[in-house]
Amino acid sequence: MKKLLILLAIMAIGAAQPTHAQFFKKVKEKLDKPLIKKKNKKISEEELERRKNIKLPNAGTLDNDEALKAIAVKGLDSYYSKHSMSNTHQYITSNTWSTVKHKDTGVPLYQWAVGAVVQKNSDGQCMLYEFILRRDYTGGGNYGDVFFNGINRGTIKAPYGNYIACVE
Repeated sequence: MKKLLILLAIMAIGAAQPTHAQFFKKVKEKLDKPLIKKKNKKISEEELERRKNIKLPNAGTLDNDEALKAIAVKGLDSYYSKHSMSNTHQYITSNTWSTVKHKDTGVPLYQWAVGAVVQKNSDGQCMLYEFILRRDYTGGGNYGDVFFNGINRGTIKAPYGNYIACVE
């Protein structure tokens, strides 16, 4: 729909200024091309073997908490459904909650825990990433409800961010 509106605007401008017809023709050609080119690249046997040999991080103590796992699954499924991907395997890797405190006052702000997730991309390949669970400090030594806080794509711990063999 967006492309159509842009094309109509360009055509309207182009009709008013015929001297720029070549320019608008090139713009139209670019709009007609797909934004993302699909790869038809076959994965080598060596790459498939490397993916199979990637060791997943160990599950942590918090993985035994079924309520936490349910929050993680719900958050991951919701996140991936918006991005045309799927969550095929997940578990919590933290043993305890990590507390973040205000740098000047030392007052707790929130606690976080992490887990590993195998995401299946729209092209059928799988990748390993880290997800974050969080609970905010509500005062008096208490923390609020746990919520899914997103995918961490910037971590350098473990083999996160790598293509791996799909785990179902």
